[in-house]
Amino acid sequence: MGLLAEADGVARRLAAAPAAPAQAQAERLDLDHLISECVPGGSICDPQHVADAIRAYFDSRRAAPAA
Repeated sequence: MGLLAEADGVARRLAAAPAAPAQAQAERLDLDHLISECVPGGSICDPQHVADAIRAYFDSRRAAPAA
């Protein structure tokens, strides 16, 4: 399985995980945005960089005020 396919699978499982009822409406995971923000372009990339970028992506979503 390629790195992008694996990252997509992980992101889809995270998106499918049950959330608290109030949180479920407020937070929707945009997988295209997640991948575009976390996976660099090109044919190869460092998996550790992708993992760190995914962690930072979710940390920034957690720190952002609810709209």
